[in-house]
Amino acid sequence: MAAPPTKPDYIVVDVEATGPHLSVNRLIEIGAVRADNPEDTFHCFVQIDEDTVVDEWVQQTIPHVVEAARKQGLPVEEAAQRMAAWLKSDDPEKTPVMVGYVIGLDWRAMCELFEHGLGPNENPFHYKPIDICPLAMGALGLPWGFDRETMDQKLGVPLLAEDKAHNALFDAQQHTLEFNALRAHMEPIWAAYEAENKSSESTPSD
Repeated sequence: MAAPPTKPDYIVVDVEATGPHLSVNRLIEIGAVRADNPEDTFHCFVQIDEDTVVDEWVQQTIPHVVEAARKQGLPVEEAAQRMAAWLKSDDPEKTPVMVGYVIGLDWRAMCELFEHGLGPNENPFHYKPIDICPLAMGALGLPWGFDRETMDQKLGVPLLAEDKAHNALFDAQQHTLEFNALRAHMEPIWAAYEAENKSSESTPSD
């Protein structure tokens, strides 16, 4: 894992997989957006074979993604190399920090991608990812189990069209809108925290 960052480079990631259990299921699609520059995106399908276990819901809901992974998917090594190259920033003080919505599957998929594709300890992401769901609970006072539409309405973010759902890049772009709106909401609180820390650091102790 990467060392603690001087400055975070927030990378919003969404993945699709053949099911929720990566011990038997496989990553098939990655979408990623640089939050500070939403036009800067990464997308690829990840190769699977005909014997890969595909859950019924996945086969019914996103069969085109499964087919694209089989026909157009990159080998794991190439997908990991391409994403790692894209993640590199021109600013040497920045470290990629992964952001996602209900991030468990996405985070595990990224960890496995880089471990299998690049080797142990080669994950370029910092070890402290950010999950939009608990961030919204704290920032907006939403209860556990809230639906995304409620969050988007509170943030003033346009809802994602149904025909774009479960496309990793479209989902990542939607989550970028949500994350950036939450950042704007939280920035005064973060700024006050940083100012208080600087003040305490500059105050001489007795």
